Parts: sequence; structure tokens; C-alpha cells
Amino acid sequence: MRAVFRNNRIFIYDSFIHKESIKQITGRMWHPDDKAWSVPIGAESLETLDLLGCEFSDDILDMKKKFMQEKSEDVQVMISTPLKVTPYEHQLKGYNFACRSMGIIGSSLVSPGFALLMEMGTGKTITSIAIVGRAYLSGKIKRLLILAPKSIVSVWEEEFRKFADFPYSLSVLQGSSLKKVETLKSIPNNGLEVAVVNYDSITLIEKELTAWNPDFLICDESSKIKNPTAKMSKATHKLAKLCKYRLILTGTPIQNNPLDFFSQ
Repeated sequence: MRAVFRNNRIFIYDSFIHKESIKQITGRMWHPDDKAWSVPIGAESLETLDLLGCEFSDDILDMKKKFMQEKSEDVQVMISTPLKVTPYEHQLKGYNFACRSMGIIGSSLVSPGFALLMEMGTGKTITSIAIVGRAYLSGKIKRLLILAPKSIVSVWEEEFRKFADFPYSLSVLQGSSLKKVETLKSIPNNGLEVAVVNYDSITLIEKELTAWNPDFLICDESSKIKNPTAKMSKATHKLAKLCKYRLILTGTPIQNNPLDFFSQ
């Protein structure tokens, strides 16, 4: 995808796969004769196209530099994290990129879904906590549902306790299906409401999870839902459609076949 400046607008060519994201830009226009979209010159347009990997002409690059300089103070505010610790640089960049792309901070929305494809030990969990914390503090969400393998559901409770510097109430759904539902319904309304449950349980309490109406869904080790025909994957997809924001975490998005990533 490439962009050129003409008639005081940015014209975008070869943009078919990104057309839905371009439609989110205020003031966009389709030009059938040119087979191109055009958008107004401005920070929102430039940031969105930059995040989509658009190739800019030299004059647009000069404009981008000017707008970024004017917004430098705002950018510093946007990248602050609601954490008790100072994140590493790569975690800070991932947090900033995700929040901007998902429309949690700033005025641009590229996609409500995002993937943190980070290797084990590089901080997927702490980065995720920062993202959902900013979403909550910005008034974007009230309820967070975290799906994780059974062996690591308890890790989320520990990590929230260590890192989250914002109000929250977290419950790990354990025991029988009845017990899980009781726990879900009794989560206190004190800050961000967080429910953590293992993947194997979601088909058993799918109705109750749907009724709980989460705003944000995190799929930890999302390769668990790589098979789109599996009941677990289908239940996860249904829940995801209800959520305003969706985030997957994995260090191995493709294990055997490129299609593994499709369902995630």
C-alpha cells in the first residue's frame, strides 16, 4: 500500500486488504476512477496509515514529521503505564502500539483486536495488564475475561497483585461448573472486574460467561484455539464477538501450519 499527496489530500493506492481500517478514518473518500481512497491530511490519517505499514511519498513524510513534532507532548502522556513498576522498553513500545491501534488512547482506531506475539519470559502478561489498565482508566471497559490454560490461570492473580496500579477485583473461576458460575456472579464491583477461567471450562459455562457481558477478552496461549472447528474455539469466537476489545498472547502463533493462526 502506498500514499501520495494530491489536491490537498492523501491518496492511497493498493489498499484492498486494509480498506476496513481506512473506512474508520474521518473524512475518507473513495475515488472509483483512480481506484484509490483519499483522506484529509492530519495526524489521525498519518498515524493510522503508518500503523498499517503504508509507504509514504517524500512530501507526506515531511508532513508526518511536522505533525509528530507537534504531538510529541501528547505522545509522552499516552505511553505512561498504570503499573507499579517501570516496564522494559520493548514492553512500553508494545503497550503504546496496542493502545493506539485499538483506539484505547488517541483518536485513531485501526482494529479492536491485537496480538502480542512475544517469546516466553519477555513480559506478555505485564504488557497486557498495562493495556487493560489504561482501557479501564480511560473509561473504555468495566469487565475483563481472561482465558488461559489450566496450568497458568493462577499466574494472572499473582501478576495483577504485583503489577496492576489501578482498582480491580479479580477472581479465578475454579471447581465445579456451579462453583465457577457462583464465583463469576459474586465478583465485587470495585474497579475493573476480572474473571480468569481455563479454556476447558468455557463450553460448560458459555451461557453464563455470555450473560456476564465482558468488554475485553484476553486469550493467553492462544494456540489453544488454533483449530477453528473445535468446540473450544467456536465458544471462544462467540465470546470474542461480544467484546469491544480482543487481545491474544502467544510466543508460538504458528506451530505446524500457517492456518494455525487463522482461528486465533
